[in-house]
Amino acid sequence: MEVPRERDQILDAWRGISILLVILHHAVYFRFSEIFRGFLNESAEGAMHILWYLDYALVEFSERSGPLGVKIFFVISGYIITKLLIEEESRKNTIDIVAFYFRRIIRIVPALAFYAVCVMLFSFLGWVAVDTKGFFAALGFVCNTSITCGQTFIHTWTLSVEEQFYIVWPFLFLVVPKVWRTAFLAASFTLFFALSASGLFIAHGWINNPLNYACIAMGALYATSPRWKAFISRWGILSSGALIVSVIGLYQVAVLEEVGRQVYWFATPFVILVIIMNSYAIARFSPRLMTTSLATLGLFSYSLYLWQELFLMETQLYLRSSPLEWPILLIPIAAASYYFVERPIIVWGRLKIKAMRP
Repeated sequence: MEVPRERDQILDAWRGISILLVILHHAVYFRFSEIFRGFLNESAEGAMHILWYLDYALVEFSERSGPLGVKIFFVISGYIITKLLIEEESRKNTIDIVAFYFRRIIRIVPALAFYAVCVMLFSFLGWVAVDTKGFFAALGFVCNTSITCGQTFIHTWTLSVEEQFYIVWPFLFLVVPKVWRTAFLAASFTLFFALSASGLFIAHGWINNPLNYACIAMGALYATSPRWKAFISRWGILSSGALIVSVIGLYQVAVLEEVGRQVYWFATPFVILVIIMNSYAIARFSPRLMTTSLATLGLFSYSLYLWQELFLMETQLYLRSSPLEWPILLIPIAAASYYFVERPIIVWGRLKIKAMRP
């Protein structure tokens, strides 16, 4: 995801929150599932019953935390990319498509290629099994389709969703007249949700592509529409509360559970957007240390996301004892990816673009 050169600490903090949600999901739901789920199978009394209940709550939350984390990423991505396109258009009366794609390539591909090559090396060492088809599918950004990518590359489906958005949206941004962009995005969100509700274009039984595109459209819609921004600012919290209450109420009636599920999916991108945008006001009253720490974590979110899959897989997927079974190594390796791959190439790319400009 591209960000302004003067980084927005609030959005970076939300990226930090998002990657924590994803890591929690994979750690509890996959890597250490035997520990957390095993405890649920034991009887507990007294003080142990409290621990049992906390463990139950953690397992239940972790099941939803990963999908929630990536949806936050999608909403932010749609907002930021569209905001940057609008700002460039206001300065130049057009957008530089070539420069846009160049920035996207240097932002996404090098770190992904570094990860993919390392995974193939680890496969050669006999640490993990790798499907060669998954290697090329990940680099081709098609892991959100029916193509099997294997466990070490399946998480790149989120990158596939974003790259497909990056490819299509700049052209549509130029083609769709400025006065119609908000209506176009609103219609796109409605279409994506309808496709999601119909069960179309869902890959592997759990990658809900239309809903993911709807999250991106929701962020982009906020960037284009002053009226939508005003509505979110004035009525967003109240509307979100009403939607949440509706979902809870619908789930209490057996025959309405499916309706509740659809309302939940519809409400998710809206509620995410409302919370993010209202957090700017809330952040003024929160400890700066907390915001700064989360924002710093957000800087590493892309590398953390790439590498967490390899260190947080289910135990049986490791072919032999190796450093990959030590989740603590995720932190230094992700940091190395950021400092020695991501950041240097981004800096080089910016200088290259600057040199190409007349």
